[in-house]
Amino acid sequence: MRKVEQYNCVQAAVRQAGGVQACAKLLKVSERSVFGWMRRGHLRGVAVEIVLQLERASGISAENLVGRERACNAEL
Repeated sequence: MRKVEQYNCVQAAVRQAGGVQACAKLLKVSERSVFGWMRRGHLRGVAVEIVLQLERASGISAENLVGRERACNAEL
């Protein structure tokens, strides 16, 4: 049986896109910004271009990234 962990959608997106360092480089932001978004669990108030880039890189919809803190299941 596989272990299933709960992530908020931003954490899941960052993980799918290669991790904090890769996302920061791709999005041209600081790693601190990425960690802050992960802690908050949403990208409300973040430039739409950044949200759309993370959506493309991760496959997680912009609606989920910007929406309220929701759990995303990720199978490990």
